[in-house]
Amino acid sequence: MIFKTDSYSPPAQKTSRARKWVAAGILVALVVEGASWWREYERRPRDTQIARRIEMFHTRTGGTHHSLVESLRRINTGNYRADRNELNAALAGILEASLPDDVKTQGMLLIWVRQQGADLSSFPILNRSLSEELLEWCLQNGADPNMQDNQGNTALHYHRNEKELAILLNAGADPSIRNKEGRTPLENAVLRGEPETVKALLQEETAGS
Repeated sequence: MIFKTDSYSPPAQKTSRARKWVAAGILVALVVEGASWWREYERRPRDTQIARRIEMFHTRTGGTHHSLVESLRRINTGNYRADRNELNAALAGILEASLPDDVKTQGMLLIWVRQQGADLSSFPILNRSLSEELLEWCLQNGADPNMQDNQGNTALHYHRNEKELAILLNAGADPSIRNKEGRTPLENAVLRGEPETVKALLQEETAGS
């Protein structure tokens, strides 16, 4: 009688096959664990100090800048790379926010967004109502004091505080630039009836003549 031996596997072959299955199982487990770690990494803040400042910003603005906060969280997450438009929008949003009692948080976020690649000179941010501290920070970090908005106004057309005017003029703001209505900052100040502003701008014109 002849016995068929086709299905017979020697012990050594069975052991080798079992080892391969174990190795495959370990590899699958490592891949799953690696994917889980990567997802967790992508959600993790790159800078924990900035993450705390973002949450402070969110709290101290009363939750009124939800879209901006979500953008800031995203920019600070894992390996996310924001484009220039998103960074510039974030920078503008931080500048527009009102944090009168926490200039440090506002300044830290501005510096951080600038370090990520935002272009401070790409839009006329100095035409907005900024604190003196933020105004100085902007000028020291590349903002153009002579950039004009869609009405042709520069920062000098808007800022009325004597100290703000001095900061702008020392940074190279040009008081002779006219807006689309053909008015200089001095003429604007005259029409608004602001004697201190008129005096400061007249002194600048006299010094420059």
